[in-house]
Amino acid sequence: MNTNGYVKFTRGVLFHPAFQKKNRELCNLGAFMWLIMEASFVKRQYRINNQEITLKRGQLCCSIRYMAEAWGWNKSRVQRYLDQLKNFSVITSDTPNDTPSDTPNILTICNYDEYQDTPSDTSSDTKHNKINNKINNNINDPAFEDWWKAFNYVGPNKGVKGKAEKFYHRNKKDSDLLVKILTTYNHYSSHQQENKLGVPMVTTWLNGKNWETYNITPEKDEFQISKPKDYKDYVYAVKKQMRLLSITDDMVVKMRKENLITEEEFKAW
Repeated sequence: MNTNGYVKFTRGVLFHPAFQKKNRELCNLGAFMWLIMEASFVKRQYRINNQEITLKRGQLCCSIRYMAEAWGWNKSRVQRYLDQLKNFSVITSDTPNDTPSDTPNILTICNYDEYQDTPSDTSSDTKHNKINNKINNNINDPAFEDWWKAFNYVGPNKGVKGKAEKFYHRNKKDSDLLVKILTTYNHYSSHQQENKLGVPMVTTWLNGKNWETYNITPEKDEFQISKPKDYKDYVYAVKKQMRLLSITDDMVVKMRKENLITEEEFKAW
């Protein structure tokens, strides 16, 4: 097998729906790939725990707990693995300067250029600055953008988008939860609008965990709806290939006829 050269992967490959399963754990190689994908491609400013630190190319800063949740491991296993990588000089760990004691250490991928090619435009200051600006402006994950846009909120402000995005990334492995939050919110929002009542912001719904107490049942009252208003509530789930029992083939056919999903998405379903 040829071990030279590079193979380009999207940063979201480890969390693609095709690879998702309940209580999934990353293997050691998967965990190391995660570290490489999380590491900064170019120098940038990074905010964590309300502190701004500078990350160089090949560096990342995140807590043991965050890595444990992302990898499906416990914190002790994460720490042992990081210690192993340090012993083999694969990574180094340093404490950020002028930060509180609870700020996670900065991890540096040794020989990062062996795992990630150097961008061809880094020799140009202008293009290099454009890369930095895009990163510093926190370009959103397209999957999050789709989820965020799918909320049926009629007001001018859905809430603090940054907080919603953090929530999404903490829970993006649990696709059923994300669909439940979206579906229950849209049902409640539709009900409130029909009765000319107020609709909470999306972040209010998230902060209060309202999806846990809002039920779609046969009974109708101020807080409950008999059944999904229509098949359009599940467009997001079909686009993301989330196989929910509530979605029938007839519903997907209607979505395609009304161009709510593409031909490719219809065939994939």
